[in-house]
Formats: sequence, structure tokens, C-alpha cells
Amino acid sequence: MNILKDIKEHTSIELSDLVEQGLPFTLYLNFQRQSCFTQNEMARCLSVSMRYLQNKTKSDTLNKPASERLIILSRIWDAGLATFDGNKGMLNQWLRRPLISLHSRAPLQLMTNVIGMEEVKQLIGRIQHGVYS
Repeated sequence: MNILKDIKEHTSIELSDLVEQGLPFTLYLNFQRQSCFTQNEMARCLSVSMRYLQNKTKSDTLNKPASERLIILSRIWDAGLATFDGNKGMLNQWLRRPLISLHSRAPLQLMTNVIGMEEVKQLIGRIQHGVYS
């Protein structure tokens, strides 16, 4: 279940071009509605202010950094859903639970920068392949 399925169908070059233009704000709205993230959590993950999100209209686009982060966040969400057999509740709990492998931090706490997002994505990949760390 890919929330941003039209994103998944693009090549990396096409995604790069889309990021340069800024993703439509409606993609953010769709993702936030279908995921477990609050607007405050989304603001932290996208590294934007709440005011930035609140002032956007459906016809607006996200800035380049927020567009990149939304793509990464959607990939993490989709990988997490695949890992937890589509169970949003279990994924929601896992994202908020401190984990020893993350030095007793919750995955969501790390997802405020690209490096932390990558660490969470790698952890999900290890879980999918049965490599618990």
C-alpha cells in the first residue's frame, strides 16, 4: 500500500525534477491523512514550521527540502507497512516506542533529519530480513 504511489512510478531522475519544482501540497495532505503522523510530527519530519504547513493551500507546492523529506518519509512509511503486514496501529506503536538498537530512542525521534530517516529505513529493512539488532 503505497500512499504516494504516483511517486513510486517515477525514476530517480524524474523524482529529482519533481523535487526541484516542489511536490504539490496535496501530496502532503494525502500522506498525512493516511498515515499516523500528526501535523506537528510532520512539521518536524519535514523540517518546516507549523505555520509553514498551516499557511499552505491545496494549490501550493512544498519547498525543495520538504519535498525530498516527504519522499523519504513516504518510503519509510510504506516499508514499515510492508513489515507490519499493513497494520497501521502496530507501525504507529513501533515508530513511537524507544528501541535498544536506536540507543533507547523511538524511530520517530530520529526522523527529524535525513540521516536519522535513513537509519530508521535501514532498521526496517533489517527487520524485514530477520536481522534483529
